[in-house]
Amino acid sequence: MRKRIFAYVLTAGLILGMTGAFAGDTGNAAGKVKLSKKKLTLKTGDTARLKVKNTNKKVKWSSKNTRIAKVSKKGVVKGVSAGKTKIIAKTGKKKLVCGVTVKEKAVKIAYKNDVFDSEVYKNIKYITCKSLYHNGEKISSAEGISAIYKVLAGIDSMKDITSENPMPPAGGTVIEFVMKDGAVETVNVSGNICFKDKWYQPGQTVGAAIADLVKKYIN
Repeated sequence: MRKRIFAYVLTAGLILGMTGAFAGDTGNAAGKVKLSKKKLTLKTGDTARLKVKNTNKKVKWSSKNTRIAKVSKKGVVKGVSAGKTKIIAKTGKKKLVCGVTVKEKAVKIAYKNDVFDSEVYKNIKYITCKSLYHNGEKISSAEGISAIYKVLAGIDSMKDITSENPMPPAGGTVIEFVMKDGAVETVNVSGNICFKDKWYQPGQTVGAAIADLVKKYIN
């Protein structure tokens, strides 16, 4: 009888020990140091915060390519330009990595004139800049192209003054639409606007706005 009782106690002890071991394993897995996300997709200009879970240690954040995405000391990631990169978090001896994909943010365009219409816009491959400070630099990002075209398409009136033979200003702001078929359309936006060999008197001047966008989006 005593042997049976001893056997029962021994068996129960083994079962409880195994249960405790499994419970301990589960606890370790739950306490694993990890990032809140392994993959992240952002639009240019947007932000998202990453966190390192299950640690009280200091975290050092960095980006493999800050031209695509930046990260703050608190793990806030910001999309800069289209592409893929990695955000790295170092804590203690651990190195955690999050893959980041940044996509161009679409810009809505309101077409208010018949000169810069949707047909022209959808066929632009990239824009080059020809001015006093630029000579052929390229703007190829979808966001940059749409931002510049939005200004031109948003001009509410374009009076054709070609017959008046206006003279182009010296050292003005000039851009070129390089089209998908290889054609190049020059756009002079200094005061009056010249496009496709025609001159227009716009309802508002846009040269300064275009020049600012060129500086912002030039490759």
